[in-house]
Parts: sequence; C-alpha cells; structure tokens
Amino acid sequence: MTYAQMREAMRRLRAGEDQDTVASSYDKTWRQLYMLLYKHYNFSAREAGCGKTPGPKHGATRMARLNPDDVRTIRQRVREGETPNAIAQDYPVSGAAIRAILRGRTWKHVA
Repeated sequence: MTYAQMREAMRRLRAGEDQDTVASSYDKTWRQLYMLLYKHYNFSAREAGCGKTPGPKHGATRMARLNPDDVRTIRQRVREGETPNAIAQDYPVSGAAIRAILRGRTWKHVA
C-alpha cells in the first residue's frame, strides 16, 4: 500500500466511511488496514520527531482528570469547611480521590 493510498484511506475513515468498505477497496481486511495505518503513523511520527514520548510529569498528561490548579482549589475548599463528597460532585473524580489528595497519597507535589 502506498503512502498516497494510506492518506486516502485515513481521509475516508475520518469522513465517516465504513471501515470494512474502505479496507475492501484496498483488498485488505479491516484488521490489516488498521495495522498498516497504525504502523505507518507511528513510524512517521517517530521520523518527524513527534512520536509517542513520555508526557510531562505532575498532572499535565492527557489522562489526568485534575490539574494542579484544581488540586489547590480543592484544598482551599476543604479548609473553608466543604466535605470531600460535596467537592467531588464538581469534578470528574470520587470522594475517595479527593480524600487521597487531602491525605497526600496523590498530588503531593502540588503545594
């Protein structure tokens, strides 16, 4: 499969075309096409110097549900008398996660 064909396949998939239809037009199964595109994407990104790299530390990753400013706000709200469960309703975390912040089990690097 050429680079131009892979770009065209990606364009079609992003446009919402059915995966099996796109794959069959290149005489591939969906799994084969997926693996080709995945390998090509990682290779191109690595070659360009923008591939998968370790994310920044201390809550700046894409997976973190809170950021350092949220943690500071949470700690301030607890000092003002709010309960962890009440605070948790305002964030995409549980009351247990709020208590872990307060006990210093998580986010201990944030002052």
